Amino acid sequence: MNRDTGRVSASGVLALVDHRTDLVVVTHASNDTGAIVDVAEIVAGARTLNPDVITVADGVQYVAHHPVDVASLGVHAYIFAPYKVFGIKGIGFGVLSERLAALPHWRLEAAPPDAWKLGSAEDATYAAWTKVVDYLEWLGGELGDPTHRRQAVLIAMEATARHDAFLLDRFMHGSNAAPGLLNIPGVRTHGASDGARDRFCMSLLSFDAVDTTTAVELYQRAGIAVRARNLDVCSGRVLGALGCGTAIRVSTCHYTTPSEVDVFLAVTKAIASGA
Repeated sequence: MNRDTGRVSASGVLALVDHRTDLVVVTHASNDTGAIVDVAEIVAGARTLNPDVITVADGVQYVAHHPVDVASLGVHAYIFAPYKVFGIKGIGFGVLSERLAALPHWRLEAAPPDAWKLGSAEDATYAAWTKVVDYLEWLGGELGDPTHRRQAVLIAMEATARHDAFLLDRFMHGSNAAPGLLNIPGVRTHGASDGARDRFCMSLLSFDAVDTTTAVELYQRAGIAVRARNLDVCSGRVLGALGCGTAIRVSTCHYTTPSEVDVFLAVTKAIASGA
């Protein structure tokens, strides 16, 4: 990971691939910096180095922010968890290629070679996911004139990506209502030095004079939900690569409003100034 930009480059991943590599697994986007990984370039490059390599993309953090065309990425598997996409915990989904689906794996003895389910998932998780897709279909209909369900979902997710970019710009640069994170004295941002390109609306920040735990508490008192990212199994490698120690993660989605961003920035300024 680049210490300044928070990015993992395609060339950095491909430098680790050779004819002996069996599997390449990458995250589609960082769940700490919001930096998007060029999965298609990594997949194409890995296959050039080893035509037999299996490629997998973890889209758990990406899919709530952008539309995904799995076929164009060229991966053998794309996986995500609905709880990151307005759903509930307890189930995950994956798109598998025929080759990957048929590889040896745990399955019921009488099941077909490409069966991966070991039993029935809880009905409530399917019901919840159905409602998520229904919601996205409705949203696409409000924003455009789709002729079928898939088109409606794509319209909704394309609009989400545009709104996400708008919110990130407001977070970083502010507006007449409040200064952005880059302009608040006593606040540091991490892993975002190259701007908003190929990045969704997520920021890592810390305060010069306020520790992470205290800052999270102050945000909560103001009615703002943020997360402390610590040097643990989830974020330790990223924070170590960035050299920033513990930090605060703030993220948004298409339901976040500009005025909510302004309130967050005003509270951030108040925390930084000791108010």
